[in-house]
Amino acid sequence: MKNKIYGRKVGSKDDMALLIEGEGVSTGGVKVDQSQLDQFAVVNTRRAVQGMRERGIEGYVVFEGDPTRYEFTPEADFEYPAAIH
Repeated sequence: MKNKIYGRKVGSKDDMALLIEGEGVSTGGVKVDQSQLDQFAVVNTRRAVQGMRERGIEGYVVFEGDPTRYEFTPEADFEYPAAIH
């Protein structure tokens, strides 16, 4: 599952800029359940976002095939999938 992470410094009036574009997950030819691959991709994305949050960056993540913006701030990580209220 590919992803894109957009962000900017907290307090900036700049538009969100593309910071990282993930290429997805490769299994090296080994057959793996798609849900396991998706979970691995989310964990890796969360690690990248954590580093940005520690540097005072706010933004959002978009995953391939999902139009939802999963927002994050220095105080709060993104929630995937989005909570249904």
